[in-house]
Amino acid sequence: MIKTDSLGNFEWENTFAGPNGETYEGVFYDVKQTADGGYILAGTSEPVQLPNPDYWYVVKTDSAGNLQWDEYAPGFWDCRLVFQRENGNYCLIATQVAMFWSIVLIELAPSGQVIDEYYTYETNLRAYAALPSADDGYFIAGSFGNYGPLNALFCRVDSVYNMSWYTDFGIAAVNEIAYAIAPTNDGGFFLGGFQSQGSHDDVYLVKTVLDSLPVWEQNYGGSGNEQCRAVLPSPSGDLLAAGYTSSIGAGGYDGFLLAVDQAGILQWSAAYGGSGSDYIHAMVLAPDGRLILAGETESFGAGGKDMWLVALAGENLGVATAPEQPNLPQGYALLAPHPNPFNANCQLTCLLPQTGQISLDVYDLSGGKVAALADGWHSAGQYHATFSAGALPAGLYFARLTAGRFQQTQKMLLLK
Repeated sequence: MIKTDSLGNFEWENTFAGPNGETYEGVFYDVKQTADGGYILAGTSEPVQLPNPDYWYVVKTDSAGNLQWDEYAPGFWDCRLVFQRENGNYCLIATQVAMFWSIVLIELAPSGQVIDEYYTYETNLRAYAALPSADDGYFIAGSFGNYGPLNALFCRVDSVYNMSWYTDFGIAAVNEIAYAIAPTNDGGFFLGGFQSQGSHDDVYLVKTVLDSLPVWEQNYGGSGNEQCRAVLPSPSGDLLAAGYTSSIGAGGYDGFLLAVDQAGILQWSAAYGGSGSDYIHAMVLAPDGRLILAGETESFGAGGKDMWLVALAGENLGVATAPEQPNLPQGYALLAPHPNPFNANCQLTCLLPQTGQISLDVYDLSGGKVAALADGWHSAGQYHATFSAGALPAGLYFARLTAGRFQQTQKMLLLK
């Protein structure tokens, strides 16, 4: 684990011995900053003296990277994801790799004690990436299939870890795997991974909304191998995908970055690296508009494989610098509807202090939902919607904004 400042300058590092302080080989796949300013890390660890069984392994540190506690469980696990829940507990999203793959969600107390394990009971599913949903559940991306061709997986589990739905994307007899997921600026979802093209792999991207068919799916690549490991919507509206390529670049594998528009049309692509092999595994857009790429390199550093951090200026790669937003709302709110009473149409305004998933619904006096005005990811700021009564009868109606655990309701009186 390494901490740098905003310019990539080294601040501190730490390593962890593994469960029970024994000798293990392993890797952390995910790290999140926790509510107390510390960090939670999740991955897979294998005891050197007992090869093959992979443990899931979780480490909690303070803000300086010092170990506070760790927890693990033996078995055949592939643990890629960890989140802190709204109640302060932690959720691991892992795959139990046995005869049939199955996604398992493991809830830990703030002290690290295992509270329970929740099995999806759907076989041949594997989790590689996830996003939290507005109701404290998760959208998960991964793969569907067992020993035959795999398809890209997109599924949702609710706040009590029941699987609400799942769907898969791809072509029969061809492998597709989704390694990354991100919200799009228009309320959809963006999945990235790879598609096998026989002798080589291509970057595979899908844009979709909830459990529906894809808005589009497309592969991108050359004569060599390309895979996507991270996706991100840019402030300019393009969709960014990062990974690695052997088709272009300085030699071996190079870090690979491409941008497509909202219709999936390629806008540009670029390779980064040196004479060795270099890979991008993650990326984030910094507040100042720089794109930060993280991965591993054999071209630079002290020799062998080194951790690799790259910062790209937004204006140099077609990514617009994020505009300053000094007047963002301080909290969620559903403003008073207007006009009210109303005859045909009523305007609703939601204040959103941060980007995330919201829902805005209208109910009648009996509690029945009569309109869904928003259900998806929306940018911080103001969200405007129009409730059109149409053929609904005159009477009292209720607009309700939901964002995570926040809810607010406003009354609307329809006159005819």
